[in-house]
Amino acid sequence: MLPVAHPDPVGGIEAQVENPHERFFRSRRGDRTVDEIEVRSFDIPFVSGRGAYLYQQLREQVLQTARTRALPLAAAYRKSQRETRFIGVTGSCGKTTTKFLIQAVLASRHSGVASPLGRNREGGMLRTIFRVRHHHRFCLIELGAFGPGTLDPLLRTMKPEVGVVTNVGSDHLSAFGSVEEVAREKGKLTKSLPCSGWAILNGDDPRVRQMAADSEASVLFYGCGQGNELTAKDVSSRWPERLSFSVTHEGRDLRVHTRLCGEQWVYAVLAALAVGLTMGIPLDEGIEAVANVAPFARRVQPFMVGRGIAWIRDDWKASSWTVPLALKFLGDARARRRIFALGHVSDDRMKPRRLYPRFAREARQVADQVCLFGKWAHHGLRARAGDEDPSILAFPSATALVRYLEKTLEPGDLLYVKASGRKDPTIDTAFSGVFWEAAISGPQPCGDSRDTG
Repeated sequence: MLPVAHPDPVGGIEAQVENPHERFFRSRRGDRTVDEIEVRSFDIPFVSGRGAYLYQQLREQVLQTARTRALPLAAAYRKSQRETRFIGVTGSCGKTTTKFLIQAVLASRHSGVASPLGRNREGGMLRTIFRVRHHHRFCLIELGAFGPGTLDPLLRTMKPEVGVVTNVGSDHLSAFGSVEEVAREKGKLTKSLPCSGWAILNGDDPRVRQMAADSEASVLFYGCGQGNELTAKDVSSRWPERLSFSVTHEGRDLRVHTRLCGEQWVYAVLAALAVGLTMGIPLDEGIEAVANVAPFARRVQPFMVGRGIAWIRDDWKASSWTVPLALKFLGDARARRRIFALGHVSDDRMKPRRLYPRFAREARQVADQVCLFGKWAHHGLRARAGDEDPSILAFPSATALVRYLEKTLEPGDLLYVKASGRKDPTIDTAFSGVFWEAAISGPQPCGDSRDTG
């Protein structure tokens, strides 16, 4: 059997070990994984049109077959890791931030691994499970649900002992059909937990709270309302201030200070503290750990442009039900001018000709100027008070928007960009000019932009 090099959590090489369960998952052609081998094997140049479509379908079939055959091997390897607690995190939004905050809290006392940034399907789970070693005390995996039944193979393989559900929203509504179906799929995580495990649930979300009735595990509710074991109060995140709040648990009141932007992240912080409690980490130690976590890339991530312009980048995804959260942040912010830029909005059954005017009207209540961009942006102009109304503008692309912003932004302005970057990959290119370089490569007075995964 060939020795296999396994990456450690930060991308280096941890050890050369013999792992019988990974023999299939690794290719005989060197040290590359099945995914990497297949991607390179199918890297055929000059394929376009119908041929490109067929090529992509064939490539995905090959990769899916490899992952499916690897699942029982991963399940057997997971079963052999008796000293490691497997933790699953799911929900409609906030999963990645919650996962990395949990990792920060647990790492204060324990060693472990977490799934990579953006890898919340079978491939990411397989890689993470095979990185577990005998000295690891936790394996933290983000679980994405993209339609009915998509969580089943993940849960059968990893068999979580701790499950965290952040919320239930309208993400992937076209695949599920209804929010109730979304909740049913997310609830499979709590149902899969053993009686010795823990269900960490957002008690302020009614659909998540109901999941406790179907779980055999112990339940710990967190939230801002009544009836939660871990409760936040006096929540504040008024720009340029960062998120802070008081947390109450078993009669103790402690103040929490973070580097995150936006009150919505209070639930992610509470979930991380709750998981820490179930792993024997005192509340004060957990609070100290989350205080050092920087904002995550493209998830309400702050920058300062060289001329004193604040830029909030929230363009990882823009489900329609998360747009009001962005407007709440902007409305509370202190700035000379507040500019709200809205791109592609996903997961809403309302037609664009009605959706964008609605958001434009709501944004105008809190912003000095609303800039819509992308394919459907022109629909938002219907919210104008008149043809000459300068408070609502529309641009055909992110590039056109950036050209306008570079000419009009002034010191003291606050720009909030909300979009679905995966739907509009030109956003990265548009915001890469000289005007924005100070924000990306220069000092970060508004927080570190590095990912921790």
